[in-house]
Amino acid sequence: MTLVTVGDAQRISIGCAYLLSGRAVLDYPGSTRARPSLDVVISLSPGRLLKESDRGYFPFKVPWDLWEEAVVPVLQDETYLRQSGETLSEWELRLLGGLLEKMQAGGFLHADPEDVLEIPVVPGEPVTRPPVTVGDPRFPVLDNELTWLDGQKREEYPIVN
Repeated sequence: MTLVTVGDAQRISIGCAYLLSGRAVLDYPGSTRARPSLDVVISLSPGRLLKESDRGYFPFKVPWDLWEEAVVPVLQDETYLRQSGETLSEWELRLLGGLLEKMQAGGFLHADPEDVLEIPVVPGEPVTRPPVTVGDPRFPVLDNELTWLDGQKREEYPIVN
C-alpha cells in the first residue's frame, strides 16, 4: 500500500488541474499487454503552464494503486471541474480537498507525517515510498550478499580455478 503526505497530495492536485485543463499528458512507462505499468507519469504539454511556479512539479510518477483508487475518481467527478469565476488557487484547493478525502478513505493518507520516509522531490522519481521498519514482514530488508539490487536471488556459481 502506498502512503502519501499532504505535500504529495498537493503535488498530485496540481497535476490534476493540468490534466483537467488539457495542459498535461499521461504516460504509462514500460507498459505492455502482458505487464501494465506500475506507475502513471504526469508530464506537462509543451508551453502550456497555468503558473510559471508549477514547472518544477513536473514530470512526476503516481503509483498505480493510488492512481486507480484516489486520483481517477476525482478526475472523473464533474464536481471537480473548474467553475466559471473560480480562481486557479480556489480550484486547486478544491481538487486537493477531493484527493485528500479519497486518499483518507482508501487508507493512503498517512496520519502521522513523522512516520513517513522523506524523499526529496526529483522530477521523474516516484512521489512516495512507504516507511520501512526493520523486521516488518511487509517490507523485507534484502541482504546484499544474497540478492542483486533488483531483489532477485543471487545464484551460487561454482568457483573456476
